[in-house]
Amino acid sequence: MVVKVISKLGHKRMIKRYLQFIIDLIPDKNEKLQIMYGINKEEQLTEKHLTRLSGYKDSKPVRIGNTAYAQKQNDIYGILMDAIYQELLKLKSDLENKEELWTITRGIAWVVRKHW
Repeated sequence: MVVKVISKLGHKRMIKRYLQFIIDLIPDKNEKLQIMYGINKEEQLTEKHLTRLSGYKDSKPVRIGNTAYAQKQNDIYGILMDAIYQELLKLKSDLENKEELWTITRGIAWVVRKHW
């Protein structure tokens, strides 16, 4: 949803950067996706408690990471396909990486067909 809003606001450069992030994130285009990754493309987001920090208004525990990264959530494929589709329509002549996006799209269809 955020990608759609940013796109509607006309932030083409940010959308292009997001799509490039996705392309860079998925080296094997036929692999399953996680529901989330770190901003530096980390795949393991193991949750840790930082006991030395008190948190906002002493709201312990302070945590980093998110164990939900390992959950299986099939809706991520539809969300990603929709984002790619919308941007291919809106940025027809602006995208340099259409072929890579098509490869990801084919890979998503393959993964969903095989694992859903």
